[in-house]
Amino acid sequence: MMLIALNPYKLKYSAITSVSLLLLLLLSCLTVRPALAETSKTNVIRDLRYGEALYYFYQEKYFSAITRLMRARKYHPIRQQGDMPEILLGGLYQSYGLSDESRRIFTALLKKDIDYKTRDQAWYYLGKSYYQRGEYDKASDALKRITDTLPPARDEERLNLLANIYLHQGKPELAVASLQNLDSRSIWKHYAQFNLGVALIKSGQTEKGQDLLEDSGDITASDNELAALKDRANLALGFSYIQQQKTKNAIEYLKKIRLSGPFSNKALLGLGWAYNLAGDHRHALSAWRELGKRDPLDPAVQEALLAIPYSTDTVGAPGRALTEYEQAIKVYRQEQARLKTAIRAVEQGEIEKVLRADSHDLEIITPLEIKKATSAQSLPYLSQLLASYKFQAAYKNYRDLFYLRHVLAHWQAQLPALQTMLRERKQAWQQKLNRISTDPRLHQLKQHRHLQKQLNAEFRHISQKQDTLALASKTELQQLAQLRAIKKQIKHLQAEENPVINLQEQKEKYRLYYGLLYWKISTDYAPRLWQAKKELKQLGSAFLATGKTKTSLTQAWKKGPASFRGYNFRIKKQQRKIKFLNMRLDALLRAQARYLQSMALAKLHERQQQLKNYQIRVQYNISLLLDKLSSDKYLLQEGRQ
Repeated sequence: MMLIALNPYKLKYSAITSVSLLLLLLLSCLTVRPALAETSKTNVIRDLRYGEALYYFYQEKYFSAITRLMRARKYHPIRQQGDMPEILLGGLYQSYGLSDESRRIFTALLKKDIDYKTRDQAWYYLGKSYYQRGEYDKASDALKRITDTLPPARDEERLNLLANIYLHQGKPELAVASLQNLDSRSIWKHYAQFNLGVALIKSGQTEKGQDLLEDSGDITASDNELAALKDRANLALGFSYIQQQKTKNAIEYLKKIRLSGPFSNKALLGLGWAYNLAGDHRHALSAWRELGKRDPLDPAVQEALLAIPYSTDTVGAPGRALTEYEQAIKVYRQEQARLKTAIRAVEQGEIEKVLRADSHDLEIITPLEIKKATSAQSLPYLSQLLASYKFQAAYKNYRDLFYLRHVLAHWQAQLPALQTMLRERKQAWQQKLNRISTDPRLHQLKQHRHLQKQLNAEFRHISQKQDTLALASKTELQQLAQLRAIKKQIKHLQAEENPVINLQEQKEKYRLYYGLLYWKISTDYAPRLWQAKKELKQLGSAFLATGKTKTSLTQAWKKGPASFRGYNFRIKKQQRKIKFLNMRLDALLRAQARYLQSMALAKLHERQQQLKNYQIRVQYNISLLLDKLSSDKYLLQEGRQ
């Protein structure tokens, strides 16, 4: 971590680099998981497509949500949800780093006549987009245009952004003023206060920065996150007081840090340096020896192994100091061997393997954690790197690319199915065409039309002549035929002139039955004529529909092949496009993997060089100690004792 010299004056600089590292880490207000469009779960869903996009959005499947919104936007825009689909899409674009597309959406919204709530959301995301690009003046202007319609949590984030913008602009007074509007219980208030305090210390305004950090160090920690923030604040305070050589204050704040927390090792290291600066070497040794019992993988523990024998020699135990130096060398050599193994593992692609085996659902990207890859030899050395925004952002980009390749593979697998569907439809169309074109009913249509004309002509004749008997039913015609046969039989019997046979009664009955039947047929003539007309009209409509169907079939026969034309070409075009995109994605994945690997190797080589420096210092201090032990003066003092 840093070199240890025997000169006590130089001891105050030994922990300064760790302070700088902490300041740089804590100044960033951006998180790995991006903030997305503000959407209320109580919104009424009036369009199912918007509801589907929200369904994926709330599952953190942002790519699926984007594709649904883009498809709706292109083919049939969602009108019934107002501007919410555009706000959601703009926020999702922003999360993917597509800041130009995001700004275009929000700028277009702001040119419309929209309500204050939508306007405030658009200004918020536009300001955040400018902030991410480092255009702080534009970001500040956009965020200050917001009124009072943002939800409380989002407004607190806005104030935190403004505070960070003022810090980047070199206006700490305005940053402090913006914090006054934050709720004292807000997590954003705690983070912004901490970031501002650290920034003020870094810029030389130490007292103002320490005042803010003291407020952060006194918060009531209700969960692990706040407890960690409290520890960080006290750690930064402790190291800042060490830098000022105010050892009493440094000790006070470093003692407030939890011994089991993530910052306990750095706290023990700093506590030792604070005691050492105060001249209390025994308490310094106590803190460092407690630290020296911990995992030597931690740089703070490695530095403590170097500080322990130095203080042991200072309190007058050079022999024990020599033993402790030798023990430190042994540990450093072991760590060097482990580091070499870790470096080889990274060079052989261990980081990429860890990144690909991280999640069951490739679309949902969560921060990489060491516990998910305990078998990886390099990750224990990279905890600080893994926690950095730079690495997590690069990791997210890698996972995004990896998921896109998964999507392309899925689409590529669908294309053969589309070709099969196209082939099956062609075949089905041809079979149906053959079956219809040979259907005898189509060829009988002309005969049926001729019959229709005959029926129409006969109807006109019946109507003009008012031929009642022409509309008699089959039963009535049979009855009429029977009556005619009876009349003929009566006439035949009368011609025989047989005096015994009297046919008068039969003749009267005939006239009665015939008159009744004829009267019935004549009475039903009008409704029967109307029914016949109706049926002929229906027949005409049926012939008209049949004619249209035949025309449509004829057109289908002619246009059928053309309707299938082009699809095969489009499918092959998409295959070539996906192949090209896969090649680009593979190249980008390799480049991103190399970038992540280079970050890991740089950190490992840094740790390796750090250990080498420790070893050099140990060997140098051992040589000085041996000279001291072998001097005549020292031997004389030993003899007197």
